[in-house]
Amino acid sequence: MDLLSGNMDSHLLFLDGSIRRMDRKQKILLCLFLLVNVICITVMVHQYLELQTAERVLDSLKIK
Repeated sequence: MDLLSGNMDSHLLFLDGSIRRMDRKQKILLCLFLLVNVICITVMVHQYLELQTAERVLDSLKIK
């Protein structure tokens, strides 16, 4: 493993400074956490866009 070249090949850097290879369970958990993060960000962006649309509608009603 060469840290300078960026070739980590499924290794984790722990708080104590040690580097260990990820096992299958850790990879699955990491993928699940990433999936949950993507879903949360998608929901937040969707809600923000809905709020912006509602705000534009209310602003257009105030003008008339």
